[in-house]
Amino acid sequence: MSDEKIDLLRAIGAEVHVCPTAVAKEDPRSYYEVAARLAREIPGAWYPDQYSHLANPLAHELSTGPEIWRQCPGITHFVATMGTGGTITGCATALHDAAEKEGKEAPQIVGVDPVGSILKEYFEHGTMGEPHTYLVEGFGEDFIPPATDFSHIDEIRQVNDEDCFRYTRALARNEGLFCGGSAGGAILVSLQLAEEADARGEKAKIVVILPDAGNPYLSKLYNDDWLRENGFEPDGWV
Repeated sequence: MSDEKIDLLRAIGAEVHVCPTAVAKEDPRSYYEVAARLAREIPGAWYPDQYSHLANPLAHELSTGPEIWRQCPGITHFVATMGTGGTITGCATALHDAAEKEGKEAPQIVGVDPVGSILKEYFEHGTMGEPHTYLVEGFGEDFIPPATDFSHIDEIRQVNDEDCFRYTRALARNEGLFCGGSAGGAILVSLQLAEEADARGEKAKIVVILPDAGNPYLSKLYNDDWLRENGFEPDGWV
């Protein structure tokens, strides 16, 4: 977890508990269990549990998805990274419902998962697989969040750390979009889909969600020294 995220939380008065990620969800040290325990121990506390709370996908079903359908007529693909699954689940539900209501073809729903997460394997094979750690933050899981509904998802593609960092840096340099590392993975998948459609002689209108800002990662993916310390060589990146 980046220092910037921790510093920001402390600046606004939060007590921060840093938890290991390389432990099972049920482990008392995991951030899931620590959050649930603190909610029990702190008087008046509330634990929203975005991984299970169905208000998470419902918010996107009622707002984000319909907004995309209204503003992007002819959308052929919707691309989103997957963590809790709320964004992709809610948007996919809304887009499918709108297409059915208007008698139009629903867009392809494509999820983006980091290498090391289990979501792609579960979607394709129904097995959990063996998760392993990765450096990009903000998406991927080592369990299946109850807020995720795979029924409207057509495909999940995986991206590695270097691709996420490289394309995120390219977004900032070339497009002036200062985003977090998950955005780079989403952009890469979107470019792949565009190239594949072009190769088939088809036109594509692709909507991609870039869910995170770059400010919390100044000491990580936007820091060349940190990248080199973690085995990347950013000098050749554009």
